[in-house]
Amino acid sequence: MRFFFALWVLYYHGYFPHRVNGFNDGFLAVEFFFVLSGFYLVRSIDKYVDLPLKNGLLTFLKHRFLPIAAPFLINIAFSVYYCFKYGSIFTNDLFGYLWYVRTLFLWMAIIFISRKYIKNQITFYFIWSALSVASLILFLVYPPIDHVGELRALIAIPLGMLVALIPKIKPQSNENFWSKMPALLIAIGVVSSILVCLQIAYMPKTKFIQYFLKIIVYPVMLYFASCVNFSLGFFNWLGSLSFPIYAFQCVLRVLETNMLTNVKYQFALIVAMVLIFSLVDAIIKRHKFKAKSCY
Repeated sequence: MRFFFALWVLYYHGYFPHRVNGFNDGFLAVEFFFVLSGFYLVRSIDKYVDLPLKNGLLTFLKHRFLPIAAPFLINIAFSVYYCFKYGSIFTNDLFGYLWYVRTLFLWMAIIFISRKYIKNQITFYFIWSALSVASLILFLVYPPIDHVGELRALIAIPLGMLVALIPKIKPQSNENFWSKMPALLIAIGVVSSILVCLQIAYMPKTKFIQYFLKIIVYPVMLYFASCVNFSLGFFNWLGSLSFPIYAFQCVLRVLETNMLTNVKYQFALIVAMVLIFSLVDAIIKRHKFKAKSCY
């Protein structure tokens, strides 16, 4: 899912050689990543929240940042070059397409600090759910702010946090027909939510449909997908490509304003960059694993 939503962003930014009439609201793909980040935030934050605030916060953010550090820093360098070359020093231009990372880490830090001091779990989730609802209402009342990334994240991240709290459906291994119902329900939930997501992504969207996708479909899709108990190397690899696909668009943004204007070449270049980065990353990890084993 991460892979395909990253491709949606790439398509929306105009780096696909073939275009169709749909899939023109790429910001909705980013909303999925905010919901997904909220889901994993709940799973990781409690590991560090009992540490002293400074150590816990820094360790937590470091843990979340290290997997994306290399592509992030490479592409921030290109964004900085873009800003200096074209005289634009606005924050969004400085981060380029990586504004998402800035916004995500801002909210992760705030959520971590609030979890540190709000000991009661029910109170903690009630506050963040209320903030999400308030932001949604603000969007509906005052549409001009619907592209403010910080408020978009404030709507979506608590949704993922709440999804992580719902007990998972666990398929049974018995041969009885009724024992197979949980697995059937998971399959129906995953397939139907993906189909609804694709249909909404393709069609022209009213504000209601956009919020329906973000508030209902994404959490449902994430919930049922998280109930699927399997691990396959190919799918893990596809997921690992999602952030490089997203990040290396900063390189294309610089090149397309200078020399590389052909979309086919842009697409071929980002595919090559992502695959090369994946290969180098795999070699480094394998070397570290061998060194650790020998040690």
